[in-house]
Amino acid sequence: MKLLLSCICLLATLTSALCAASETRGTSETREATRLVTFGQLFSTYDYSTTDSAEFNAFRLDRAQLDVLYDFQHLAGFHVALEGIRSAGPDSLFGVDQNSIVARFKFGYGFATPEVGPGFATLRAGLIPDIWIESVEFGYDLRGLAPLAAESSLFFDTSDLGASAHYTAFDGLLRVGASMTNGEGRNQVELNEGKNATFTVGLRPLDVRFWEGEGVLGIHAGYRDGSTGAGQLRNHRAMGAVTFRHPRLGAGVEYERALGYLDRGSREAQVLGGWAHVAVLPPWLAAFGRYDHLDTDLDANDATIDTLRAGLFGDLLPPLDFVEARRLRLYVGYRLDSFGEGAGPVPGVPDAADIHTVFATVEARGIIATSSTDTTP
Repeated sequence: MKLLLSCICLLATLTSALCAASETRGTSETREATRLVTFGQLFSTYDYSTTDSAEFNAFRLDRAQLDVLYDFQHLAGFHVALEGIRSAGPDSLFGVDQNSIVARFKFGYGFATPEVGPGFATLRAGLIPDIWIESVEFGYDLRGLAPLAAESSLFFDTSDLGASAHYTAFDGLLRVGASMTNGEGRNQVELNEGKNATFTVGLRPLDVRFWEGEGVLGIHAGYRDGSTGAGQLRNHRAMGAVTFRHPRLGAGVEYERALGYLDRGSREAQVLGGWAHVAVLPPWLAAFGRYDHLDTDLDANDATIDTLRAGLFGDLLPPLDFVEARRLRLYVGYRLDSFGEGAGPVPGVPDAADIHTVFATVEARGIIATSSTDTTP
């Protein structure tokens, strides 16, 4: 029944959007005819880690991503993104040419964005972004430091094969979304007859200007009815988040509950994440803090992992702004990973309970956009 209702929701949104699009195309207006955008991101880290019995240091490439987006008259287009990953899996010793960094598709979908009533719809099909991650990341400005707890704890994958529909109204005050996906993530084919139906709602009740910038409060909630694996194991999610973003400060908290976790349908888990950052010497220097608490099995004793990060970051290209497409940022900080007795040993260090890490991360991103205008009769 839930699967049927979600299909009806997507179909109704698509039908309304296409009708609205056909009504507006007959009007005479000047609009942007073609927009081609190339966007690149790079996260690179050096860290030095110690435990009671060992130490280790390494350079890492956390993200290398290249996006190409084509938009025709703000009505339709496509988005393709490639990312670099290690070719061997987490439990594998060898991949392509031992364990080389290779490129794979992160996103690859077509979209339409017609106007509907007091807002507009966004329709996507293909390898699409996860609508929950996308919703909360709008108010999260520390992605170069770490992904959201929902993603890093493997409660959600960044993208999946399927279709989604969003509706944004009243100048962004309300945003609702629904998606239907395979449920296996971007690195696996469909393994069962079930599909993941995800629903989200977002509100922006406060939009205030202060400290030479605009502050936006976001409230997010959602639910996923899902399954995974050949056995169609339970893989449901309930989630909520509150975010606040401003060019010179930001804060947020997220909570996700898993009914079915890590290919075990009977396991229940939860994660709580919080973050804050504030400019110390704007626009060049800011302080940050982030805390994640993961309970990997609610039925087990002390199966928890706590992660604390704190430090400073500086934007070498002004301004210190959430919406700025161009960025060169350096993070320097400390990270503590603390493992409960039931969370399992740290790989390679059986007697370790805590990992202390000093790190430096560079986040770089840039954009090249070309466009042309046309008068449509």
